[in-house]
Formats: sequence, C-alpha cells, structure tokens
Amino acid sequence: MLFTLLVIFLCTLPTQLFAAEKIWPLDLSTRYLTSNFMEFREGRFHAGLDLKTDSQTGVPVIAVESGWISRLKTTHNGYGKVLYLTTESGETYVYAHLERIADRFQPAIISARSKANSYTVSLRFARDRFPVKAGDILALSGQSGTNGPHLHFEVRNKSQHPLNPQLQGFKLNDNIAPLITSVTVIPTTAESTINGKSWARSISGNSLNGDLGDLYISGGVAFTAKIIEKSDIKAHLLEPYRIEMRLDGKIVYQAENREFSFDDMPYMKLEWLNQPGKRERWLFKRSLNQLGGREGSFWSENIVPGEHQLELVTTDATGNSTAVNWTVYSGKSEVDETSKWQIDSVRVELPQNLGQLSPFLTYNSKGQIALAPQNMLVFPDSLSEKHTQGLTMVGNPLLLVSADPKELKPQLVSTSWDPAAGAAVYRLDKDKWSFVSEPNVSSSGTTFFATKPGKYALFIDNSAPEIGTDSANIQVKPRMVSTINGITFPKWGEIIILMSDSESGIDMGSIEVKLDGSNLIVEPDMPRKRLLITIPDATAVGDHTLDVAVSDNSGNSTTKTWKIITNSLVEVD
Repeated sequence: MLFTLLVIFLCTLPTQLFAAEKIWPLDLSTRYLTSNFMEFREGRFHAGLDLKTDSQTGVPVIAVESGWISRLKTTHNGYGKVLYLTTESGETYVYAHLERIADRFQPAIISARSKANSYTVSLRFARDRFPVKAGDILALSGQSGTNGPHLHFEVRNKSQHPLNPQLQGFKLNDNIAPLITSVTVIPTTAESTINGKSWARSISGNSLNGDLGDLYISGGVAFTAKIIEKSDIKAHLLEPYRIEMRLDGKIVYQAENREFSFDDMPYMKLEWLNQPGKRERWLFKRSLNQLGGREGSFWSENIVPGEHQLELVTTDATGNSTAVNWTVYSGKSEVDETSKWQIDSVRVELPQNLGQLSPFLTYNSKGQIALAPQNMLVFPDSLSEKHTQGLTMVGNPLLLVSADPKELKPQLVSTSWDPAAGAAVYRLDKDKWSFVSEPNVSSSGTTFFATKPGKYALFIDNSAPEIGTDSANIQVKPRMVSTINGITFPKWGEIIILMSDSESGIDMGSIEVKLDGSNLIVEPDMPRKRLLITIPDATAVGDHTLDVAVSDNSGNSTTKTWKIITNSLVEVD
C-alpha cells in the first residue's frame, strides 16, 4: 500500500523534476524570464523562453550540451541572428536574437553573404562541420530582430516540435503561484440565462481565491478566465503550465503546455477569447482545436439540471498552484441581485447602431437574437482624411467586425475597390496605418485576406523613405579588443544610419550601401529603424565616402552620401 501511494505521488509531480538539470544557456548569475512557453502572440504561440540579459547585449551564450551546429541564420526580423545546436539525444537547442556569433562560424557567414549579396542567409551544416562541447561559448546575446536585449531559447525534439524548456531541465527558482484575476461566463444560445438575464457575467480581482459564490444558469454557457503567471521578482506576465476545469470533482477540461508543432499555430485562435480590452482563456475544448495537451469537450454546453460544484485549478511548471471554486445551479433562471458575478457584456458593437455581436450570438438593434457568424462581418466605413501619414486613399475604408473569429484561415474579403497602380491594403492599428498586402485583382473584382478585425483601406504611398544622421560627417573609431574567448569584434566601430518608412515599409532587397564605391553588406535593424554598418578591417585611416540608397515597398527611393573619417587614436566600447 505504501509503495502504491508513493507511485501515485510521484506521478502527480511536474515532469521537469525528473529531467536532469542542464547547463544554463547564459553566463549570468540570475535567471529571469520576460516570456515563457506557449504565450499568446498575434497569430502564433511563443516557442520557447525569453531570458533577461540585465537590459544589455553582449552576454556569453553557452552550449547547454555537446553536439554540433546544424543550422545558422541571419535575418532582419524574426529570430535575427540565430544558431541551432543539435545533440546526440536528437534534441535541438535554438539561440535567437544574437549580437555576435563566435569566430569559428564567421567565415561560413561571410562566404554565404558574399555569394548571395545579401545580409539574409540560411545555412545548414553536416554534424562534423562545427562540433561543440557543453560549456562552449557560441555567441553573444543581443537584440537582433526584436525590440530589446534578451536571449530567445528553445528546445525542439527530433520532429522539430518546440518543447517546454522548463520541463527539459532548465529550472527556475519559482515559488510564486499563478494568479486568477477574472472568470467570465457567457450565454451560448438564445434561451440561455445567467442569474436570470441573457447577459454574460464575470467576477474579477487582483488575485481570486477560494469560493466565488453562486451562479444560476439555464441553457448552454461557456467559461473563460484570465490567468497570469509570474516566476520571479521581475514580475513579467507569463502563461501557466496547466489549466484544469473540474465539474463535481471530475476533470472536464485540461490544457498542458508541453509541446506543439509549428503546423498547430492556427489553433491558437481557439485558445483565447480575444476582444478589445479583454483576452481570456477558454475553459473548454473547442471542436476544431486539435492542439496537443488539450483534453475535454464543450462540457458547459449542456450541464445536467441541479446543483454542481465547479473548480478551476492552474499550475505553473514548478508545481505552484492556485484554485477557485463556485456553485452552479443548472436549469434555474433565478435573479440574484446580490451575486458577486457582475454583468459583463462580452459584446462588440456593430456600426450604424445595427446591434451587437457576442462570441455565440448576434443581437440586433431591438435586442433580438440569432446565432453569431463564424468569422468577420464586413461593413462600409468612412474616413474624413483622404491624405494621411504620407498616404493617399483610393479605396473607401471597410470595417471588419468580430466578437470571436473561429475560422482558422485568413478571411477572403471582397471589395468594390478599383485600385490604381501601386495601391496597397492598409490596416488602422493604434492610430497608425500599417501595410498589409497588395490587393488581389481579377476580372471578378478586388479582394484581400484579413487575419483580424479592424478598419482597412486602399492607399497609394507617394512618400520616400527617410534616411540620415545628425551630421554630414561621421567619425569612426576602433573598437575595444574583446576579452571573451572565441569572440573577436570587427576592428572599426559600427556606423549607425537611421532609416524608416511609416507607409508601405522598407524594401529590404533594395538596400544598397557603398564605401568608396565598393559594395558593403549591412545589417538592417528595423525594430530600432536603423542600418548597422561595419566597414572592412582593412579600411585605412583617413577620409572615405559612404553612399546609401533605399526604396520602400511602393518603389519610392532615397539616396544620401556621408563623409566617413576613420581615426585610429580613440577607442570606443
């Protein structure tokens, strides 16, 4: 009997307790996260851990196991500069947003860029090309392709599926339980009521715990919750490892963030209720959701009449848990004015006072109810300014509205637009028009694909990119010598040229930089709207000419020339 109880106890512990602890991928005494595994991203899951680097670049990045470098990429966006370390176990470790890759890999990078005449290269290597030992310095951490200094770190299996690194031996000293800050219940049918009314209800607080009170429901409902994980004193908002819903003690829904395939990205739409000002996790498994680690059904669509106990339990990857519970009286439509659960519309307004959308129902202006559409509704819209942000509008705006997009693929939107040459589709995002795509034009009309609700319009971009620095002359000085084993810096310090285009965006393939008439391959650092230019080590002390030319995605171009003065007498960091 004692042995049986011990086995049961061990089986309930998080998997990571059994994984051998591995070398930490950063040469730092602290272990803080800014993001963790399977966090929400617009259109995708976060595939690893984002490790803080004390708000600085240049921290040594370490091989966590022996193996070989199987892949290397440099690009202006996404992972930026990235290394892939493959091991005998079949796992691959991904190190992204690097600043400087170790010397031994530099000849391969330089050769590939020279052949492609491009900063962007993607290389794959045989296992005997670049063997590494556990503890080797592979690179320096940076911020390439992203908004701030950190190391993005992934663990992938033999199928290249991302795995939760916290379950694979990369431990954190986390004794902070997840927070449940909101629970919402939403009617799913025209006949559904919650505490006697057809409105959704929610209960919220900084940290919900224990008994949340009573709910009287009639008809089908759906539950959501806002859950926040914090792993350290830095208190970045993360995702919990496990969510469980229990009905009368039985698990009716469970979500565990262990592993996913990159082919699973569309399913993330089915994980969250995502509306302006409200993003919460669904507490049931939606029918189209084939994401691994999800078990259950739409259990709350038909709860048997009577009194029931519901419990929500959430757990992080080190075993810290939080639970809340509440009582549901199913089949009753009693009005409870003293309830802790307050009315929460969970509805999106339709234009022109046409009504409202909830995730499951449409309400017309008279309050009459019908089933909600499966994806986005399209309405004609208006814009007072025909010229804005350097753009000229040539196709009247359209407003796409949804309370909860359910289609996994982008929606094809048909329009009455008659596009002029060079016109492109833009979306209004936080008071700024952002380039979406060129429209699809055929004999049957003009269409485009939309991935999310919002205001869309057709514009022509006639504004050229902006490039420049504050001075016509640029001083370039030698860099300090690196003291990190296997890392050598270029002789000359970086030249930083500001570069931006707030309309159609920079055409990366158009960037052309010349030093004294010879082509240079340079690094576009678009999160900071700049070019990073490293001149050859052999460049002589004295005066030189730097020419920069760039175009945007609409073909507008800008060129500029600077005098470069190299000075061997002053060192810089």
